[in-house]
Amino acid sequence: MQPGLVIFYITLRDTACSQQNIDLVISNPLIINVSNGTVLKNHDILIKGNLINAIVPHRKKYHSAILVADASNRYLIPGLRYMHMHFGGGGSLVAKNKALLPLFIANGITAVKDAAPDISMQVLQWRAVIASGTLLEPASFTSGSKLKGTNSIRAR
Repeated sequence: MQPGLVIFYITLRDTACSQQNIDLVISNPLIINVSNGTVLKNHDILIKGNLINAIVPHRKKYHSAILVADASNRYLIPGLRYMHMHFGGGGSLVAKNKALLPLFIANGITAVKDAAPDISMQVLQWRAVIASGTLLEPASFTSGSKLKGTNSIRAR
């Protein structure tokens, strides 16, 4: 599996999973099925760690130790990917570009692909920090340095 790939492993069940296998319940969202365009109502999403464990019919009560996020009348969709963006400005704007990354997450974008060649090495460094779990930012990919004929890639 590729890093940052947003995949939903969903098991539809009529009965709830064992409650000790649940860290978080997203309670009663309007779940958008992007495969067929339908909206699943009156269900809860059970999460263990960072994976969806199950989607089950909505329940009003869960064990008190389980975090329950009420998502009634709110939509839930898979993470979006912004696959052609440009971090720009070279080294002088690295900090400003990095400061924008949390805004992607806030808008449902869980992965970005930088098509600009001027800070590719910095994007690769961000990937390492994001993978360490110390920052909540989208998975970042880069197209790499621009090729302009022979000897176009300089050692950094």
